[in-house]
Amino acid sequence: MQARFNLDVRPNSEAISIDSNNKEVVVQTDQETYTLGYDKLILSPGAKPCHYIYISDTYLHLY
Repeated sequence: MQARFNLDVRPNSEAISIDSNNKEVVVQTDQETYTLGYDKLILSPGAKPCHYIYISDTYLHLY
């Protein structure tokens, strides 16, 4: 991700505080807690895919 999109990705990290005025975020991992400055901040909480049950041809517009 770093080389292709110029992103600093931090998996297994939790943003515990965000100071949008100073553009800083407090990050906690299993090993440490630290403050990190940012230009643009993208938060991406983990998620699980949804699996829908096919009901009938009535719902063809659902994905």
